Amino acid sequence: MRRLPSPRIAAMASPERIYRNSIRAFSAVMALLGLAILASTFANGGGPLSIGTLMGIAFLAVGLLRGWLGGGGPPWRRTPKDSEHMGEGRRDRTRGRSLR
Repeated sequence: MRRLPSPRIAAMASPERIYRNSIRAFSAVMALLGLAILASTFANGGGPLSIGTLMGIAFLAVGLLRGWLGGGGPPWRRTPKDSEHMGEGRRDRTRGRSLR
C-alpha cells in the first residue's frame, strides 16, 4: 500500500511583517483618499483655504508620514540588514532566542 504525502502547512508570516504591511496598506489608502478629496475640491471650485483642501492635505500628509515612519523610513534607503533590526531575524522555535 502506497503512503500519501502529508499535507504541508504554509509558513505564517511574522507578526512584525503583517503589522508593517498593514501600516503600508492603510497609509496608501489614506494618501489616496487625500488625493481624491483634493481633486474633488478643486474640480468643484474650492479655494486654497477651503475645508476640502485642508482635509485633503491633512489626509495626504498623515498617510505619507504614517507610511514613512511605520515602514522604517524611505524604501530606497532600506537594506536587508534593516529587516533584522526590525525584529525579523531568525528565531529558535523551541526557546524564542535569536539565532543571529
